[in-house]
Amino acid sequence: MITTIIAIVALCFSGLALLIHWRNYRRDRPEIIVNFQWNTDRRHDKEGKLLESWGTVWVKNTGRRAIYIEMVAMKVPGRSYYENLLTDEQREGRRIGEGDPPLKARFYEKSILLENPDSWQDIRAIAIAATTEYISGQGVGGPAADLPPRWKPPQPHVIEVNRTFKD
Repeated sequence: MITTIIAIVALCFSGLALLIHWRNYRRDRPEIIVNFQWNTDRRHDKEGKLLESWGTVWVKNTGRRAIYIEMVAMKVPGRSYYENLLTDEQREGRRIGEGDPPLKARFYEKSILLENPDSWQDIRAIAIAATTEYISGQGVGGPAADLPPRWKPPQPHVIEVNRTFKD
């Protein structure tokens, strides 16, 4: 009888320990956020005509475990290859830990839009770490060079507040 009670108590404690370890495992994984924005840097000529424009990709780790980012690239529809956006100093990859500043990479907009200028909404940024690809959502804004005619800049959401005070 006592042996059965001790076995049931030990089973409860081992089940609780398993649950705690599983939750720690789920919490301690890296969580990578990839964002990109069009038209973050521009170069104009003396008359003010746009010559070149670049976008920026940010890769941030919000998880608790450090991760090694090997490649940051743009995923362009119709292209079967990725072009690494990391600079020569970062070409071998970079470790991003918890609380580290985000990894930044710039891309030249015209080279991304060269093959398919009308499908810029389908272009995504990716970060590759080991065998996992982390894919961004749609970029913020739109490209500055060769905008499709149907593109309109996003309108800010304005809320009007009517305040009437009674005396």
